Amino acid sequence: MFGEAARSAMGYLTRTLIRRRLRPVLWRIADGRVLAGPFRGMQYVPRAHGSEWAPKLLGTYECEIAPAIEEALTRKPRLFVNIGGGEGYYAVGLALRSPGVETVCFESSRRGRSMIRRLADHNDVVDRLRVFGTCNREALAATLSHGSRVFVLCDVEGAEWELLDPVAIPSLREADVLVELHEFRRPGVGEELIARFRATHSIESIAARSRSPEDCPIDLASLAPYRSTLLSEERPPGMSWLWMRAVAR
Repeated sequence: MFGEAARSAMGYLTRTLIRRRLRPVLWRIADGRVLAGPFRGMQYVPRAHGSEWAPKLLGTYECEIAPAIEEALTRKPRLFVNIGGGEGYYAVGLALRSPGVETVCFESSRRGRSMIRRLADHNDVVDRLRVFGTCNREALAATLSHGSRVFVLCDVEGAEWELLDPVAIPSLREADVLVELHEFRRPGVGEELIARFRATHSIESIAARSRSPEDCPIDLASLAPYRSTLLSEERPPGMSWLWMRAVAR
């Protein structure tokens, strides 16, 4: 067992070193802009916070939920709420896609918040993006009370259990919610959220999948031996999302 864990750790370390060495090469190829996906063309930053950077620059990051993002945009939200903003990939990307729509982003890390503001400045959306620290029920309830037609995008490492409670926060009953589930941290969280939102939302479960060379938006012939490493998001097995559309909308 120890041998397997050690091999896994060494494999991850090797892949991390490869990605680090190839970062400037990929940055030059992409000219510092996201190459595909919902936020194609977004000026990016040369580091990520809390996730793998290369898939974001390639535009393949969480490509499973790209159709849900597009559907959320067609539902014409007036307020985006991003809980767990990282370095701002979604918060800034959504602000870019919908000029005039206000975006509120929660990120517990000071470094992450600094990176979000930097990314927002690069893309000229600073005036439409408000950045706050850790999100709790009170902060979320206050944010939702100021808007209608809300789209909530949530990735909080298991805290979705505490935050996404439509009994404690009734405004969630009329919000569209896309949430990444962390069953490995909170077993049963998916079933619990489905039970909470079943009466007010149409719910779709979206499973994570492995990446293939066909997912890559450009020809990385010169980097072919490392393509799978660059595309990998290093996710635990069995990850998924719930896309919950408010019926009242």
